[in-house]
Amino acid sequence: MDQEIKRNVTLGRESFENKDYIKAEKYFKEVLKKRPTFADIYNMLGLIYHEQGKFSKALLSFEKSLSLNPQYTEASLNLSVTYNDLGQYKKAKEVYNKAKKISQRDTGELDPYIKGKLANMHAETGDVYRSIRMYNEAITEYKNALILRPKYVDIKTKLGDTYRDQGDLEMSIKEYLDAKKISKEYYLIGVNLGIAYYSAGKISKAIEEWQNVLDKDPANKSARMYLRLVESSKEKALKKRNNAENQEKKQSKKAKSKK
Repeated sequence: MDQEIKRNVTLGRESFENKDYIKAEKYFKEVLKKRPTFADIYNMLGLIYHEQGKFSKALLSFEKSLSLNPQYTEASLNLSVTYNDLGQYKKAKEVYNKAKKISQRDTGELDPYIKGKLANMHAETGDVYRSIRMYNEAITEYKNALILRPKYVDIKTKLGDTYRDQGDLEMSIKEYLDAKKISKEYYLIGVNLGIAYYSAGKISKAIEEWQNVLDKDPANKSARMYLRLVESSKEKALKKRNNAENQEKKQSKKAKSKK
């Protein structure tokens, strides 16, 4: 590789990392003028176009990358994601399945990097299903993601959120508790767990979770807001009960005075 090409590749990657996509595109195009067979450069261009929302150009770039290197799993996955973004789910699935087969080693095990990539793709599909209230389908996608990456706490949390949205509070609480076991540092799960407990009528447990979050993050607005909500509800309930008791006493006095 001559020095000019090497320089443009380096500058292109640096620009890409800095999210300066216009410069990155310029450098990569200069590279392709002299080396039009660089599959990874076409893949990078595809990522740039995808970030810019130019999905048609992204498709062409990923497809060109794969025509140069059919075993390029990352380009396959990027192509699948782009088809998915365009609503072409059948094509997305076809490319996804092909990428999955290519990425398998002789042992039948997936490469760890590819596992993570595929897990995130399942999770993203789950996000789409959840946004349109297709909860069963979302749950299936999140579970598929967790088969590949069982310790992805964020996906575990999304699964808990979906069960909660579906009204299955028992399963929601179970997933949140599992997520807490995976990562004790991920204390923000306590906000979601508190909501599930509150919805299930387990107020004391909800308060405990939100208080734990505030102990670690005193500025957490969500936990503080929910605690205020509970306290406000308690005050209203107490006031209502006191009013009822006072009303009962007044009626009792009236009854006695009539006698």
